[in-house]
Amino acid sequence: MTDQENLIPRPEPLMRREDLAEYLSVCTRTVDRLVRSGCVPFIKLGSGRNAALRFRRVAVDEALAKGGRR
Repeated sequence: MTDQENLIPRPEPLMRREDLAEYLSVCTRTVDRLVRSGCVPFIKLGSGRNAALRFRRVAVDEALAKGGRR
């Protein structure tokens, strides 16, 4: 790698539901409740009821700091 490639910021990895639960020190059911109530932003991968959800740590932190509502 060149020095220029090292200067490019890498995107933050997305967290799974389990990762977010661990980060917030709550159970996965609480994460599900936060999603349903609109308290945390998420990215939906796929379509339908069973689509995978992913979360950005920065976006979750900002949403919860603002009181948790979108």
